[in-house]
Amino acid sequence: MVLKPQAPESLIELTDEAKASMEEEMMKRWSKLEVTHIGDEVTKVEVGNKVYIGAAALKSAEIVQLEEKFHFLVNTQSVLIVYED
Repeated sequence: MVLKPQAPESLIELTDEAKASMEEEMMKRWSKLEVTHIGDEVTKVEVGNKVYIGAAALKSAEIVQLEEKFHFLVNTQSVLIVYED
């Protein structure tokens, strides 16, 4: 799972369509997402890694709420880049 960045709070109330459009546009800019949880058989990434996942994979990813934060649930094939910082 990778941490889902939160959209900035808007002072203007947006329609559901506007919110969805804004989030889709934001997905294109998310280039380094933090890995927060991994499955037992995952060997490609570790918790704490920063990774790039394509917008198409993020758009279809399940969103899970844990510890009061939202996360994308993605498979390891969706991880295109693991950054070495």
